[in-house]
Amino acid sequence: MSAKKYLPKIILLMLFLIAMQGIYILYRSVSYPNARIVSAGAYRSVKLVGEYRIDDEQEWKPLAEETLRDINLRSTLHFDQKIPENEQLAMTINNLQVRMWINGEDVYKYGTPEQNPQWMKSSGNTTDALQSPGITPVDEVELELKGIYDSSFHSFDEFLNGFRAGNEYNIFAELERDHAVSMMTGVAVFMVGLVLLTIGIISCILQIPDYEGNLYLAAFMLSTGVWMVMIRAYAMYYIPFPLFTDLLNIISIMMILLTGILYLMTLLSHEIWLLMAIDLLMTIAITMVLLMLQITGVRDLHETIIMTMVETILAAALSLYCMIAEIIKYKNEKLSKIIVPYIIAIVCLFGDGVCRNILGMQYFAVFRVCFLLAMLVVLFQSFKKIAVWIEKVKNMQKMEAELTQARISVMMSQIKPHFLFNSLNAISGLCLSDPLKADEAICTFSDYLRENIRSLGNQEPVPFEYELQHIRNYVKIEKMRFGEKLNVVYEIEYSNFKVPTLALQPIVENAIKHGVTKKAAGGTVTLTTKYDKGYAVITVRDDGVGFDVKKLGEKSDSVGMENAMSRLKYMMNGIMTIHSTPGEGTVVEIRIPSWEEN
Repeated sequence: MSAKKYLPKIILLMLFLIAMQGIYILYRSVSYPNARIVSAGAYRSVKLVGEYRIDDEQEWKPLAEETLRDINLRSTLHFDQKIPENEQLAMTINNLQVRMWINGEDVYKYGTPEQNPQWMKSSGNTTDALQSPGITPVDEVELELKGIYDSSFHSFDEFLNGFRAGNEYNIFAELERDHAVSMMTGVAVFMVGLVLLTIGIISCILQIPDYEGNLYLAAFMLSTGVWMVMIRAYAMYYIPFPLFTDLLNIISIMMILLTGILYLMTLLSHEIWLLMAIDLLMTIAITMVLLMLQITGVRDLHETIIMTMVETILAAALSLYCMIAEIIKYKNEKLSKIIVPYIIAIVCLFGDGVCRNILGMQYFAVFRVCFLLAMLVVLFQSFKKIAVWIEKVKNMQKMEAELTQARISVMMSQIKPHFLFNSLNAISGLCLSDPLKADEAICTFSDYLRENIRSLGNQEPVPFEYELQHIRNYVKIEKMRFGEKLNVVYEIEYSNFKVPTLALQPIVENAIKHGVTKKAAGGTVTLTTKYDKGYAVITVRDDGVGFDVKKLGEKSDSVGMENAMSRLKYMMNGIMTIHSTPGEGTVVEIRIPSWEEN
């Protein structure tokens, strides 16, 4: 219980720290001197031909595709066609240091140590451009490439096979066509996230149950949408800060993992919830360490991308195990409805992430489309839950009107004329024989009437102690009438729970009026409370005349019992059972979910 009380606050604080770390990293990525690049241009395929060698000691070799996976490469090449003066020469750069000389003149460099911020080894991934000074096929092009990270092997292929020449409009249009499906899917996922965020905010304002789940799912979708639209070759056209988009891509992956776990936790029970909470805390701790290593410049986020992917896989496997265990053990209907879309979404994200961040392959739009469809199913479930809640609210409003009428009926049943007459008559007799006791009886009777009248305006459950005091006042009044014939015993072991106002007093009254006082010798009514496996258990037992339970609804004076049963069921999710044997007595047992557990 204490874990569920304090752990969310700790998690919220840690997530806030992660957000601050991420914002700080992104701010630094746009504030160093060479952060912003000029617009790229062009799309006419251009090839390089010639020789290359690794370092200065090795021999020159013919440039071929199978040789383009070395870490440090220097080449003497030629372009296969003319690139007119002022035309744009576009290059796809992915975690590389690039320098280019044409006929011995230094014309281009990107990602070199003097250009990078001190806390980052790379200047980011981009499609950058060089304005051609007028390049011919006979011009000697000297190129120096250095891979920044161990995983940069595919970057050489992308760079050397990705030259384009032309104008800026053409390159943008071509890239837009190449990545149209992936881009539109990412935007669609982001829009779904905005819809879910709106639903979550409205649910929070209206206090719709499980609104936290909608907010976490919205954060998951927004993070995924941002990650999808951060396409290396395309993002620079709307965000001209390559390092910013590069880091935002990795931070989005981290947020996808964290928000996905948080959403899943809202659907789990306490036992399995703790397992996911431990996983979440470990994930948060690892994320904070990785971000701090980036902030201090000790290790780049790109160098930990494999660790992040492995962490994501392990978290996905654990979450899948928890979902299956929850469905099998607790028959969780909420999870059973989303487990298939969840598996599809995880497979699609994993496949897309591996192809994009590890293998350096082209984007597979099918992954993203399938992910979007899976999330639309989850969105539909969210709308469905809200619709069910709205219908439930309507039923509750109708029920509240019925319960209000029931409270009036109960109150009126407690102050019938004959009850008032008998009580006042008993007090009148005490005024002559025992004035002090008569004064006490008048105070008790006034407290009893005051509580009945107050109950008309009280629509919320009250602590059990309040109802117990009302029962004691009622019993004192009845003992004035029946004297030694009536004996009431209180065995209160547990009292930390709530009950509807005037819900228990009619049960005690029924035990007195229709039970023990019907016997010539009288009898005993015992009121017992205890705690049992998450429930408050209230028992009213009498050794009176008993009755046939099947005929309970046939009696006109059973309205108090029926109203009490109805209110306990609908207001507290309580269960009331009645066992009675003619000639032996009656036992009424009520089980209410404990206030502590709720």
